[in-house]
Amino acid sequence: MTEREFDTKYITWIFANKEHFIKEYGNAGGIETKVTKGGTFNLKQWRKKQSHQPRSLKQASNNVGIVHKISDMSMGQKPFDITFCFRGTGLLVIWFDKHKEFFNIPIENVPATDSISYSYCIEHFTRNTLLATKQAKPLVF
Repeated sequence: MTEREFDTKYITWIFANKEHFIKEYGNAGGIETKVTKGGTFNLKQWRKKQSHQPRSLKQASNNVGIVHKISDMSMGQKPFDITFCFRGTGLLVIWFDKHKEFFNIPIENVPATDSISYSYCIEHFTRNTLLATKQAKPLVF
């Protein structure tokens, strides 16, 4: 599964499981999804090549939050003119394609190691599948 495919399915999963999601994570301040084909995800490369992502998730997790302006130059219809303000739990979500499961990992619980394994995630976080108990469609602009 590609990251783009997982993003769509994950959003649908959130809507179908919103009560559980809110109870577990409160208001999500920002979510970054990743897909790995094997049994580990390379945190070192993520931090090196996409350093703005963990930094933004941490900012979203503090009391101030993070603000993002929607560009007037971006394609497609915008939901509104100005900005999104995110404040709440910053989540790194890792889909382990080999196991067909994913983990919602609060950014403050991402280990300072070079990689994170499927077995580590099983020991420390709740595993999830994309099977929803009820159907819900996300709002599309």
